[in-house]
Amino acid sequence: METFTEFSRDGKIDIDLSEINPNDISEHLYVKRIQSSFNNLRFACDKLKQYKDVALTWCVC
Repeated sequence: METFTEFSRDGKIDIDLSEINPNDISEHLYVKRIQSSFNNLRFACDKLKQYKDVALTWCVC
């Protein structure tokens, strides 16, 4: 997937969007959703590990 970046330094917004098609946008949003899902899974996994560590510590003591 290609990326598209354009900067405007003079405050004038004049962006040429002719090279972007709906498929590119859909693909980008799909990738973002997958990345978000992985981040949520990582966060949940870390929280479960903390809970497991606390539970094991409590059981051992």
